[in-house]
Amino acid sequence: MQYFRETHYPASFQPVSELDELAQQVYEFIRLVPNFTGPLRKRAMEQLTCTKSQFDTALKKLQISLNIVRSNAPSLENDFWLTMREVHLDLVNQHKINSSYEPGEGGRADR
Repeated sequence: MQYFRETHYPASFQPVSELDELAQQVYEFIRLVPNFTGPLRKRAMEQLTCTKSQFDTALKKLQISLNIVRSNAPSLENDFWLTMREVHLDLVNQHKINSSYEPGEGGRADR
C-alpha cells in the first residue's frame, strides 16, 4: 500500500473532468449509487444510449485513471464499484493537498 500511496497513485491519477463525457457520466452513477457492473451497464445503456462496448471502455478508463475501485468485500461474488474517494478518502485528500493541480506535460497535474 505504501508504493500505491507514494508512487502509483500520484503518477497515475487523472481527474474525472479530464476523461470523456461517457466516463464522467458513469462516474456520477457510481458516485451517487455504488453498484454491480450489470445494473450499472443496464442503466448507462438505457439512460445514456451507449453500447455495451462503450460502457466497458468508460469503466476501464475510470479504473485506469484511479477514480473507481472494486469492492473487496469477501461476501460479494461479482464486481461492485465504488469511488476511490469512498474507499481511500485519506489518500485522495492527501493527493489533493500535495498536488498543485496545475496542468503539466501531457495535460496532467504536476506531481
